Amino acid sequence: MKTFLNIDYWMQTIFIVFILITIPFVFVPLFLLVLFGAWQLLSGVITVLFYPVLERKMYLVKSLGYLVFLFGSHLLTETHVMPNFLSDTGIGFIVFWVLIPFVIGLWYYLMVRKDYQQYCEKQEVLSNTMEANSPLE
Repeated sequence: MKTFLNIDYWMQTIFIVFILITIPFVFVPLFLLVLFGAWQLLSGVITVLFYPVLERKMYLVKSLGYLVFLFGSHLLTETHVMPNFLSDTGIGFIVFWVLIPFVIGLWYYLMVRKDYQQYCEKQEVLSNTMEANSPLE
């Protein structure tokens, strides 16, 4: 678990640093945000399957639910059932494609960071992770 937690923590930290550095270039951080989210989903799946003590099921369910929402919204806009608020470059785009994914990503990063710090301090990860006490439940 230590190796995976170490790789996971540092990969996410690198993604966040690159996202923050490239903010002036607009499209680069958006692309990096997609990669960051993909890495976190992969991390969540691996953690749920192989490290159940880390309790990432809620994160995975909420993230996958959000992806289903985005896909469903896309389908509804393609069939003209509802207005296309997700692909415009207005507030809908910023909220649903940038802000919400960044908040979800930051939430997961803080969970991983807390677990990483616990492991570095005590050489064990407690099952009472940030997700168990999350204000986002």
